[in-house]
Amino acid sequence: MKNPFSLSDEKLAVLLNGLSDWSEENEEERKYAEDQRKKAVDLKKTLVNGDYLSTISDVELAENILSYSRTLEGPAHIRLGKPRISEQLPNIKRNLLYLSESADEPFIKAARILEGDYRIPIFAKAFWTPIFQARYPDRLPNWNNKTERCLKKVGINLSTSKLNIENKYRLLSEAFLYLRNLDPKQDFHSLNHLMHFGTEIQQGIKMIEKLLEDEPENGLSSKIGKWRKEHIAAKRISVRKEAETKARNLLNSKAGSFVENDLREFFKLINKDYWKDKVQNNRFQMAYVGKNVNELVKQLDIVNEWIVELWEASESKIEKLFDRFYSQNPIKNAGTAFPSVILYLRDPSKYNLCFKKMEQGLSNLTGFSQYGYSGNYYIAYNNKVTEFKTRYGLQPQEIDIILCIDENGDEANQDCPFAARTFKLLRGLHKNPTRDFYNKHKDDFKMHLENPFQDIFRKV
Repeated sequence: MKNPFSLSDEKLAVLLNGLSDWSEENEEERKYAEDQRKKAVDLKKTLVNGDYLSTISDVELAENILSYSRTLEGPAHIRLGKPRISEQLPNIKRNLLYLSESADEPFIKAARILEGDYRIPIFAKAFWTPIFQARYPDRLPNWNNKTERCLKKVGINLSTSKLNIENKYRLLSEAFLYLRNLDPKQDFHSLNHLMHFGTEIQQGIKMIEKLLEDEPENGLSSKIGKWRKEHIAAKRISVRKEAETKARNLLNSKAGSFVENDLREFFKLINKDYWKDKVQNNRFQMAYVGKNVNELVKQLDIVNEWIVELWEASESKIEKLFDRFYSQNPIKNAGTAFPSVILYLRDPSKYNLCFKKMEQGLSNLTGFSQYGYSGNYYIAYNNKVTEFKTRYGLQPQEIDIILCIDENGDEANQDCPFAARTFKLLRGLHKNPTRDFYNKHKDDFKMHLENPFQDIFRKV
C-alpha cells in the first residue's frame, strides 16, 4: 500500500509512538480506546443486530437510540432529543437494518446513509460513523470534525469537493489501515484517539508541527510552487507593491487627518490587485468596498484616531493596542483585520495581514491552533505567518494569496464574492438555527454573506 500521508513512514511511527506514550501517561486517556471497543460490542449486539432490531418494540428502540446519542463525542447529540428520534424512528430503523443485513459493500452503505437516498436530516456523520465502525471495525472508521482536521495536517483532505462521500470514506479507511500496518498494536479505536491527540492536545499538535518541519519534502513545497505558478504572476506582485507604496505614502503624509476622499482613496489602493490580465479592486474581496467603506467614512474621526495610533505606536504597545481594539470593537464595519492592515503597510516585513480566511489557511497548512482575538493572539499568529513566509521564501504581497487559496481549496474562483467561510457559516446555521449562533458569528455573517449579497444586488 502506498503511503497516503505527507509524513514518511519513520515520522508516522514517531507520531504513533507519541500517541501511545501520551495515552499511557493518563489513566482516562488509557481507558479511552477500551471504552470505545466496549461500546462497539454493545452496538453490535443491539443497533447493528438484525435479530435484535426485528424483535424490540419501537418505544424501547427509541430509548436505546437516545441513550446511544448521549454517548457521542462533542455536540453531536444536542439536537437529537426524544421527539426527533421518535419522529424519525422508522427511517432510523430502516437504515440500521440495511446496515446490518444488506449485501451491499460497506462504503456504498455508508454513502447511501450519509448523503444518498437513505439520508436523514440532522443525523450526520458524528451519529452514524460509530455505528458503522461497530458493524465494520476494520473497514469504516469513526469520522468527525477532528478526523478531518487532523488528517488534513498530514496531507489527507477529506473536505475536498472533488471526491464524493464514498471515495472520501475509502480514503479515510486506507489511511487508518496504513497506520495500523505500521503499528499492529493500533486498531481503529486507538487510531481514532490520534485525531483528538493531533487537534486538541498541545503535545500532539506540537509533535505534528515538528514532524512536518523536519520532513525534507512533505508535499507542501510543491503545492505552494503550483499555486504560485497558477495565481501569482510577476505583474500581480508589482501592481500590489505599487498600490501599497501609494497607500503608505498617504499614511506618512496624512495619518490621523484623512478627509473623506483620502479614506476612500486609501481603501481603493489597498484593495488594488491584478487578475486575469486586468487591474481589479478586490484584493480583500468585500472587506473594504461598497457599504463597508461608506460606513467607515461616516466614522471618520474615530477611524483617524485609530489609524494614527497604530501607525505611530511603539512595538512594545502593539499587543495592548490589539487588546483594546478587539475588546472595544470601536469602529463599526472595520472587521477584525483593520489593525493588521495599518501595521502591514507600516512594515510588511515585520507585520502580517490577519484576515479570517488567512487564519483558516494558516491553520490548514501549519496546524496553527490558537483562538480568540486578543493582542497575544495577533502576536502568535504574526510570528507563525512570518515563520511560514521565511520557510517557503514568500513575499509579503503573496502570503494572503497562498493562505486564502488553501482556505478555499486548490480550485478557488478568485472572482467569486463568496468564500469557503460563507458556506461553513451556512452549514453551521443549518445545524444550529438559533439567534445565539447568529449573534456569536454576526460579524462573519455580515462580511461573508450579507455584504457580498448586497454587492451583487448593487451590480444587478
